[in-house]
Amino acid sequence: MAHILVVEDEAPINDLITLNLTLVGHQCSSALDGNQALELARDNSFDLAVLDVLLPGIDGFSLLPQLKGTPTIFVTAPGAGTTARVSGMRTITGPGPLGHNSTTSIS
Repeated sequence: MAHILVVEDEAPINDLITLNLTLVGHQCSSALDGNQALELARDNSFDLAVLDVLLPGIDGFSLLPQLKGTPTIFVTAPGAGTTARVSGMRTITGPGPLGHNSTTSIS
């Protein structure tokens, strides 16, 4: 299965994403901030990244080029100032993992 980088600063959401991906057989590495994610990306190769946009340290958009072409799914809350930055990406808006609306952008 895939090796997936999960980057989400809210620990319960990070845990939920990681748990569900692990339950279906994927190997996950998780980070709670952009700096930690950058360290993981430098030391590992990932098949997919799941990134929050608003992160402590390096934000998800700034982290994306450091992932060297890794397919990426952005997960963020609506109204997080992301509209202009997701142009050119496919976006899906709907219920997030904890029942609130979220926007997922696929690069």
